Amino acid sequence: MNAIATAIAPTLGLPGILAGTEGVDDALFSFYAANLRASFFSGFLTLGGFLVAVNTFIIVQLKKELYDHDAYRDRVVARQALRKANEGADGRRLGFYGPLRRLSRCILTAIVLAVVTAVSQLTIGLYPSHFCTIICIALAGVTVISLGVVLVMIACNLRDWFEFMEHAAEQKTKARDPQDGELGSPK
Repeated sequence: MNAIATAIAPTLGLPGILAGTEGVDDALFSFYAANLRASFFSGFLTLGGFLVAVNTFIIVQLKKELYDHDAYRDRVVARQALRKANEGADGRRLGFYGPLRRLSRCILTAIVLAVVTAVSQLTIGLYPSHFCTIICIALAGVTVISLGVVLVMIACNLRDWFEFMEHAAEQKTKARDPQDGELGSPK
């Protein structure tokens, strides 16, 4: 393993940064190399691939089912009017698709972080040093935090989507006559 790390290090420009770390045999690197590195590589590579596959589906479905909903558009228009009344015309408008655009960027960030984390496990993660081990573990932590942010954003979007679906179902129920189940007369 030390031969692999020694062969890869000049390619990455690491010997200058990590001079004198060849043959480091400490508990952190040993634990990382034996238990974490391979799992991090396969896990984050799989996560990146999964996020790429579902990114378009999530964005398209949310656009179609939430952001194109009339109640959502009414809410954005009301917030635009409230913002204009409270802050004056500052030239900035709330966009209809702003939250969707931010979600898409966050998913893309999580994809990039997952791939970078996976690749780092088989590049700098092979070099036996505290510095490289900590970088690889820190990248994994940042990626997990990024995934958490994406999940919270998706949960917020789903909450809004379910509220709009519930509101639409209530409107349909109110339009029905409770005695015979037929549509009531328009009011």
